[in-house]
Amino acid sequence: MAENKIARRSRFQRSERHGTVADKLLAAYENRAPIARLVEQHLKLTIHDSYLTQQLQVRHGQTQGATIRGH
Repeated sequence: MAENKIARRSRFQRSERHGTVADKLLAAYENRAPIARLVEQHLKLTIHDSYLTQQLQVRHGQTQGATIRGH
């Protein structure tokens, strides 16, 4: 239910690209390994894409029980 509220509040529409970028970031966090700059891998990323990707990262953290601060 909370995810529906977040999705409705979002001004940006999620695409497969956002999920891919979010998954790459999550893998980097979990593996504690650096990855190449995302703008080099996805040449058409915009500031709007980065906000949506951040929302996906926050949602994932919340589902894992993390306390989100400073978002």
